[in-house]
Amino acid sequence: MIELSDRSVQRLLDPDGPYFVVLIQECTRLNALISEISSSLDELQKGLNGQLNMSQGMEDMSECLEINQVPGRNPFHVCSWERLAWASRKSLSSWFADLLLRKAQLSEWARSLALPYSIWLPGLINPTALLTAIKQVTARKRKLPLDSMSMDTHVTRMYRAADALMHATYPEDGIFVHGLLMEGARWTDEEESSDHVYTVGSTVCAGHLTDSRLKQLLTPMPVIYVKVTDDNDDDRTSR
Repeated sequence: MIELSDRSVQRLLDPDGPYFVVLIQECTRLNALISEISSSLDELQKGLNGQLNMSQGMEDMSECLEINQVPGRNPFHVCSWERLAWASRKSLSSWFADLLLRKAQLSEWARSLALPYSIWLPGLINPTALLTAIKQVTARKRKLPLDSMSMDTHVTRMYRAADALMHATYPEDGIFVHGLLMEGARWTDEEESSDHVYTVGSTVCAGHLTDSRLKQLLTPMPVIYVKVTDDNDDDRTSR
């Protein structure tokens, strides 16, 4: 965190500085969670080895590990990882795999200090902060008041995050996000979307909602273009 803060200090003054604030906040939260996981597991291991007396928190953690439950999900338990984590109902094994993916995204972002071409939005502990940062960056760029900024979402024709990486371009006045799911419906595929194609800036978007396929409850959404617009824009008002 010290190295990241030193490397980011100049970038915070850039027009896209709010993105680095989000990065630092996310890394701080994830580091706090990992530190809690490490220290609590270390204490439990010492307790099982007889180096420490078993406390109630250790007993609670041992029980959670046995039933594959994230510590803290039971509100009566003393030990808790969930209070430092994101909202989730996954089992411990799936939750930990999710943690590794979140760490990988932040590690790559922190290493390059370049905003990913597409961000795994559900992979952030506080995704709302990123959406606010998009407004702040656009308001700085266009020299407009933040209160007049709002967001539009457009579904692109990029069906995987790798497609955004392959194009290696940032959208205008916004960012690309992926990882969202739709329940009870789905977005049309490339063939079905061919009759509903439109362009937002230089980004090709397409598709519409349709019925989900049989026995498919959750369907992944394509890459989504989150675009910030000015509420006072004449073209937007007329639409």
